Amino acid sequence: KPYMMIGWTMCAAVLIILYFTPLPPPYWCIDDVTGEYIKKKTLPDGSHHAADPCNAEAAVSGGRYTVLMMLAALGYVIA
Repeated sequence: KPYMMIGWTMCAAVLIILYFTPLPPPYWCIDDVTGEYIKKKTLPDGSHHAADPCNAEAAVSGGRYTVLMMLAALGYVIA
């Protein structure tokens, strides 16, 4: 059926686009020693607070990936 080929072709094309789309840098900084995300910082008085993010724009850059995954899902639903 032609709609099945259109749907799977659309899904495959969007997945290929997703594969070649680079991810943004992570929101939190990465500790050089442990390799873990730095989410809390300790102040001189001993209290803990949230650390400053390295890439604050990472939280809003997910829309592009959401739309691409939505189009891929639409492709296999059409199929």
